[in-house]
Amino acid sequence: MSFVNSAKYIVMDFCFQELYKGEKMLLQSKEIFERHVKTHTQRSAEDASAVNTLETFLDFDGRVNCDFSKRDKWPNTDGYFELVPDPDLNRRPVQTFFVQIKGTHNYTEKDGILKYSLQSLAFPAFIATNTTFDPGILFVVLNSDVKGKKRVFWKYMSVEFINSVDFNKDSTTISFTADEEIFDTEESVISFCKKLESKIVS
Repeated sequence: MSFVNSAKYIVMDFCFQELYKGEKMLLQSKEIFERHVKTHTQRSAEDASAVNTLETFLDFDGRVNCDFSKRDKWPNTDGYFELVPDPDLNRRPVQTFFVQIKGTHNYTEKDGILKYSLQSLAFPAFIATNTTFDPGILFVVLNSDVKGKKRVFWKYMSVEFINSVDFNKDSTTISFTADEEIFDTEESVISFCKKLESKIVS
């Protein structure tokens, strides 16, 4: 391996040490990640509806300030949000999170575990290549066009999660636990924000 290539991987590892507190390093090469990173990803009607649902769920007290897109404005992501843990004390954001928002009716649920097939690895690959120094979150919105059946799940793009994905393939199945569901309530949004705070590097 050349000195230049070695330096690239040293820089990549350093960036992840700064971003991910106490987590392991990436186990797959940057070239494998870059194979999945796209210029723009195609939007579906389900995804656009999911954006509306997610914005409604997170619209509470200014803790989560969203800038999401329904029309493929950004490559590989659907925008971002800024986290303000306690807007009554300070409205200055403490962290920006890039997001991908997927809407679906296709999933399975058994023994408290929900499974969803992510058909493109562009977003986790985008986060893994250190294109941005901000962390990423995948949101999956179920039944966004069915009143009373809407549900929101989230997955933090940790180094551990990225290492669990086989980027030699074109898709992956993601498992969500009950702890990764956001309900349309004040208490649930506050709980979500507190979980995010624990992932921020101080």
